[in-house]
Amino acid sequence: MIDHVSLAVRDLSKAEPFYAALLAPLGMRKLREWPNAAVGFGKKYPEFWINRRAAMARVADDSGVHICLRATDVRAVEDFHTAASLHTTSVSPSLRAAIALANCGRSL
Repeated sequence: MIDHVSLAVRDLSKAEPFYAALLAPLGMRKLREWPNAAVGFGKKYPEFWINRRAAMARVADDSGVHICLRATDVRAVEDFHTAASLHTTSVSPSLRAAIALANCGRSL
């Protein structure tokens, strides 16, 4: 069983509001923060982390990385995709493509 997942981000100050909006429809909120280092989101404990890695090279679009989050109902999925769509100008092309593809399926 997986306890938590962690993603590297180059700019934590830009990534935090994006992930806060994205995860809110799934019932997650910011629970922990290490200033200028990491932010943990979750329901009862931090289960989804973003970690600052300013010098990290961009991950290739074909890296095979895939994370799927569980939603309680179709409305939560729709709200998740709406939040993602509102922030697509500030995310990578590969994430924009994944959001567009997920919007087509809109499945749980």
